[in-house]
Amino acid sequence: MSIVRDDAVMFEKRAYPLMEFMLSREKFLFSLDSLQKIQSPSRRLKGPVAPLSELGALYSVFGKSNPVYLRLMEKEYKMARVRNLDVKEDGASWINAMHLYKATGDQYYLAAAVSRARAYLRSRVDQPQTAFNDPFAGSFFFWPAFTNRWIELSQLYELTGDQSFLDAAVAGARHYTMFTWMAPKIPDSLVTVNKGGKAPMYWYLRSKGHAQMYYPEENAPAWRLPKPDLHPNLLAPPPATGASL
Repeated sequence: MSIVRDDAVMFEKRAYPLMEFMLSREKFLFSLDSLQKIQSPSRRLKGPVAPLSELGALYSVFGKSNPVYLRLMEKEYKMARVRNLDVKEDGASWINAMHLYKATGDQYYLAAAVSRARAYLRSRVDQPQTAFNDPFAGSFFFWPAFTNRWIELSQLYELTGDQSFLDAAVAGARHYTMFTWMAPKIPDSLVTVNKGGKAPMYWYLRSKGHAQMYYPEENAPAWRLPKPDLHPNLLAPPPATGASL
């Protein structure tokens, strides 16, 4: 967005701190509080936590002129990493091979992506899921894992023209749209948040002994909020040097 808008402030205050965070932190969730255990945050600067897709995007956005992004991609491809919760991700997946091919143009990575993606079709697409244990998603099962990796399959189709990848992507996208619930309609009005000057106090935080947070009551456009009681900290600009829980 900062590049499209030619907005130096957005780059310095938003883009740059996010890049710094993703290149330096060990996990998506970062906390300096040693007593903070919720969702297994990290306190170490042992990055990059950025997936290969994001490293490849940075490499491309800056004109493929900074080889450090490419070196990080190659390093992450050869190892496994825990980025979120306690789920270990295999670096040498077909999706990561595809991103490395897009970054380098090396046919080795394209061949690896195609070979492993075809194995993925056999094990995950030709054999529909019957339980909540998608092996590709590991133990971290969330909404996208109800379907196959249709976005990445469509990207691989664009690179190869292989109809089997397109067919799988169409099937995955169709199933995804079938269970995506887009109701009720978002009103064209303001929504009051932090009523009474108090931030939302979720049951799981209360059960862990967390104190109520206070934040000024305000009215915000409904389209900006996933739900009326969105936590106020998510509306505020990120800190200049990364983020913490």
